[in-house]
Amino acid sequence: MQIASGPTVLEGTPPSVSKTAVNTLQKLNVDIKLGTKVESSTVLPSGQTELTLSDGSKLTTDVYLPTIGLKPNSSYIPETLLNPKGFVVVDEYLRVKGADGLWAVGDISAIQRPQYALTEAQSIHLSKNIGLVLQKKEPLLYATGGKGKFLLSSFCIIG
Repeated sequence: MQIASGPTVLEGTPPSVSKTAVNTLQKLNVDIKLGTKVESSTVLPSGQTELTLSDGSKLTTDVYLPTIGLKPNSSYIPETLLNPKGFVVVDEYLRVKGADGLWAVGDISAIQRPQYALTEAQSIHLSKNIGLVLQKKEPLLYATGGKGKFLLSSFCIIG
C-alpha cells in the first residue's frame, strides 16, 4: 500500500510525474491511500510493523518504508530564519538569511523544489563556497536554473 498525505502521490512534483507514479503503482497492484498520514509506527514481536493512520485505522505490514515528505523538519530552528511554510530562507549563495556563518541546503532550504539531484548539486556548490570563504574569497552564486525557488535532505552546516 502507498500512503500519501496529500491529494495525490508525490505531491509537489509536476502533474505528469505524479500521474506516471500512480500508473506504475496501479500496474503493480499497489493500493493507494490518499489524504492520510502515518501518525505512529510500532514494531511488533512478530517483526511486522503496526501503523496508526490519521483516519484512526491501523495497518499491519511486513515491510514499512517511511519516506520523507515535503514538510521540513525545522522545529529546532528559530522561526525568524524560516519562511511561512517552515523552510529555511537562504540567499543566492546558500547562506541562511539572518544568521552569520550558517548555510542550509536540501529539504530544509527554501531554494528549489524537492529532488535528490538538486540537493546533490547544492551540496557540491556549498562545499565549494565554504572552501572559498575559508580562503577569505567571495562565494559563488548558486544557479537554480530557473526551476523555481522552493527546495528542500535536511541538514544545516555551520561554518
